[in-house]
Amino acid sequence: MTDIEIKYRDFIVSLAGRDKGRIFIVAEVIDNEHVTISDGMLRSIEKPKKKKRKHVKRIDIPPYKGTMSNRAVAKTVKAAISELS
Repeated sequence: MTDIEIKYRDFIVSLAGRDKGRIFIVAEVIDNEHVTISDGMLRSIEKPKKKKRKHVKRIDIPPYKGTMSNRAVAKTVKAAISELS
């Protein structure tokens, strides 16, 4: 398990894989080792990516509180990218 607890709707950045460096929202916490992530664009809410916790890092942005729809998540992820740039 990671030092900082990753929870449902937290913003994370991928640390490994072909999506390395991309920002996502945690769609589901599966267990102590895995989460599913979505950005509403490449990874939809209906088909989130399963990722090991050691391959993601929580970003210091308040958790997402809106509707879990592709359009809303995509808009929020784009805003988070702008905020961090």
